[in-house]
Amino acid sequence: MASSGCRPEDTESASIVWHDICDPKTDELDGLAERYRLHPVHIKECRAAGQRAKVEVGDRYLFIVLKTLVLETNNLLTVRDLSLFVGSEFLITVHSAPVPAVEALRQGGNDVRPGEVLYRLIDGVVDSYLPLLDEIQVRIDTLQGRAIRRTERNVPEQINELRGTLIGLRRALLSMRHVAFRLQHIRSEVIGCDLPPFLRDIYHHLAEDLDTIAGERDRLAGILDLYLASVANEHTAAMRALTLLGTAVLPALVISSFLGMNIRMPGWTNSASAFEAVTGATILLTLLLWRYLERRY
Repeated sequence: MASSGCRPEDTESASIVWHDICDPKTDELDGLAERYRLHPVHIKECRAAGQRAKVEVGDRYLFIVLKTLVLETNNLLTVRDLSLFVGSEFLITVHSAPVPAVEALRQGGNDVRPGEVLYRLIDGVVDSYLPLLDEIQVRIDTLQGRAIRRTERNVPEQINELRGTLIGLRRALLSMRHVAFRLQHIRSEVIGCDLPPFLRDIYHHLAEDLDTIAGERDRLAGILDLYLASVANEHTAAMRALTLLGTAVLPALVISSFLGMNIRMPGWTNSASAFEAVTGATILLTLLLWRYLERRY
């Protein structure tokens, strides 16, 4: 609902002509640039992949770059650009891959106002981040179980992959939040005075998503610490067993070394029961020392 401070020219009353370009390098975009007097720099940025999400004010239109995200099965985050030229009488969407938000709005018809379609496009793109965050949380939960059970040796590699995914996701959402903030304070005939509250809602949603990303990054750090501590405990247990075993066989080493010396031994060592006696004493001393060390350490 418009406030009393709106001027008549600020209100949106006419529908727009929507041009959807699925190939940024097509000649159709050059024709639209000449028809609507789009700046050549904006056309160049529109065709260059990897642009930062941003808002720029052109001559009677807004040039906006949004970020669409796809999470692959190998934890790779694919980031694509959705470029918008929004005028009071036209809308041009440029993208290199299908965008569900664009397809859903176009199926609803073109009888929409500039500010309305702009908000619905940005809102649709931001809403698409939620399933992606949910999928990342599921993968982190699965990774946490693997770290506890230590069923796989590549847990640290998977943690690093997800950490890189979260860093890329955070970078994209930070730039998108800047877009939502900038649109709230831009004076343009494209944006009616009833649109800023909706843009603030998008801004808050992005802030919540960023908080979720920060929490998941901390959880990944905790999972890595848990895995490394578990591996360290396993190695400590192995070293403890080897130390106990090495200490327990000391009586056998001492007795065998003593009896193997090239010196004259007492007469009882030549008796028939000498071997059994020495063997029994060695085993008894070894067992007693093992039990003592096991209870002590």
